[in-house]
Amino acid sequence: MTEQSVVFVWENFGPVHADRCDAVARHFGDRRKVHGIELAGSSQVYAWNSQDGAAFQKHTLFPAAAAIYKVPFFKKAAALLRACWARRPADFFFCNYDSPLIFCTALTLRLTGARVFVMNDSKFDDYRRYLARELVKRVFYLPYDGAIASAARAADYLRFLGVPESRILSHYDTMSTERIRRLAGVARAPGGPAFAARHFTIVARLVEKKNIATALRAYALYRAEAPQPDPGEQQEDHRKPDSEAHVAQPVSRRMLPQRFGAAGDRGDEVKVHGRGRGPEALPRRGYPGELR
Repeated sequence: MTEQSVVFVWENFGPVHADRCDAVARHFGDRRKVHGIELAGSSQVYAWNSQDGAAFQKHTLFPAAAAIYKVPFFKKAAALLRACWARRPADFFFCNYDSPLIFCTALTLRLTGARVFVMNDSKFDDYRRYLARELVKRVFYLPYDGAIASAARAADYLRFLGVPESRILSHYDTMSTERIRRLAGVARAPGGPAFAARHFTIVARLVEKKNIATALRAYALYRAEAPQPDPGEQQEDHRKPDSEAHVAQPVSRRMLPQRFGAAGDRGDEVKVHGRGRGPEALPRRGYPGELR
């Protein structure tokens, strides 16, 4: 019997997705092949470049699609099901459980004997919940044999939605510490820059629900009260080239208060990095297709 593959399906593969698939491929070695299936060659949410990874095989359904939501549903469904079917036997991992495309594909695979799993990081207290809506969600989770949650609270929510506790694993939202250390371009502590020259770093989506405003207010208090605050403008810029680090030119924090309500006027001390995504382009309420 052919050894089962492992297949991950996302809308688009950014650095974090490629790192996770590479890690899984390295774990299995020659025992199982790892495949990645992405719907489109670019993301509707993030400005990163699509990543291929080093240890897994990636297949893009619509490489030239500028907006995957504009591709007709049945065309997407047929392409995704063909791609999944061609990689059987396999265990399949899906995100976006609430997408009709994903639900239909996962259901078809489950009914034809494949094992399918859902990946989710939603928590019960993310939004106001309504009983009728939560009952409908339970239907969307029926195709799945198990789930990978981001942490304990997300696992509790999956259990609430009908996924057996014994079939829920944690640590879905992981980052490659090796990539972060490599892109930092400096030696690890206690080596590297002197303590007084180090900066604070926030790695997060620049949307309101990430509560970056609170971090900026805390930094403003630090600047005002610390005896010798960090001289941010004197720091050496250790960023890698744009093609590797996926960053753009710094954006002044003076543009942030209207978006995040941050206190203070030390705009020269805070830099925002993100390819082509200045604060003026940031959404105020999540992003299209957001899991809730």
